[in-house]
Amino acid sequence: DLLERHKDTLGYMWIDTPDLKSAGSKKASLLSFLAFQHLGRQGFVRANERLLAAQDEDDGFSDPSLLRIAKAIGLDRAVVTAGLKDVSLHNQLTANVDNARKVGVDVDHLPGFLICKATDQCRGGGYYLSAAQAVRAFEKRIRLVLEAGAGPLATVAH
Repeated sequence: DLLERHKDTLGYMWIDTPDLKSAGSKKASLLSFLAFQHLGRQGFVRANERLLAAQDEDDGFSDPSLLRIAKAIGLDRAVVTAGLKDVSLHNQLTANVDNARKVGVDVDHLPGFLICKATDQCRGGGYYLSAAQAVRAFEKRIRLVLEAGAGPLATVAH
């Protein structure tokens, strides 16, 4: 994977801003995060396609519905069950929202990623990329970070 090849130089931040007042919305965001973490970009895309369809159902983000989605995309049930209960993942989701706002990401156009330097974990900015983009879009953001070297990063890729 592109990020794996440059893991010592590049960092990334998963950005998703669920409705923090909605338990279902937070759980759906966690499922997307787990899908990316365990299945990569394709798993993330498959999860989000199903989550977008499920949001129109009355129980679309219930635990049984999320477990069905996880099964359909090949995400282990135990991973999802543990992830939905993991306080540190809930805290990470909230921190990601806060960090996204701090670096000027338009939180109305999410989920997505901020590609940045590994050394500062995106605190110094980065290049935003909305989800389900072509590989070349990731490559462009990676190239921009690598070209910046020790210099500062902009938050917009041209």
